[in-house]
Amino acid sequence: MARIVSLQAQRFALPLDEVLSDARHGEHTHFELITVTIGFDDGSEGTG
Repeated sequence: MARIVSLQAQRFALPLDEVLSDARHGEHTHFELITVTIGFDDGSEGTG
């Protein structure tokens, strides 16, 4: 069984071409995405 040897979290804020808005969340100027990459001792890795 492979063991986790590294974790890397990243946050991306991608600008939208136009401002989106709704009554609950207000105005959105960026699409935000958070990813985590997990590295294992066998050299494999995965991102989600």
